[in-house]
Amino acid sequence: MARTTLAQGEYLRLKELKISGLKHMDDATMRVLGKAAPYLQVLDLSYIRHLHNSALESFVAINDNLTRTVGCRDCSPPCSPNWT
Repeated sequence: MARTTLAQGEYLRLKELKISGLKHMDDATMRVLGKAAPYLQVLDLSYIRHLHNSALESFVAINDNLTRTVGCRDCSPPCSPNWT
């Protein structure tokens, strides 16, 4: 859905997305989601076992003038993102 929305030159109008426990999330998927949902304020990624910091970096790597802030709660092990 995110790729289709981007292909149409539009954005997803999501403010909150809960995808906890979703399997097969990777850097490419997170990058597309980050570009397609620039208005996203809450993203629940809890219990996604194979999600790495690189996927979060891909999510926040937006090429236009938008700024995204990521906060981590209950990470195991605790993470300390260093994004500006």
